Amino acid sequence: GYITRPIRERPSDELVRLVVKTKPGTSVPMRIIRDKKERSLNITVEELDLEAFRRLREGLEGAV
Repeated sequence: GYITRPIRERPSDELVRLVVKTKPGTSVPMRIIRDKKERSLNITVEELDLEAFRRLREGLEGAV
């Protein structure tokens, strides 16, 4: 996985920094714990489509 310790600081900030450093197409094993239940899975990091992300953000902001 990315790290062998829990993410303690604001999870989204630390995880984003780790993903940004990862080459697109890389498969990474991850372990998540939610509601005291552990689950292991593999994720594949893909390249962010900035234009699609911008449109999604604009759509969400317009819905508020």
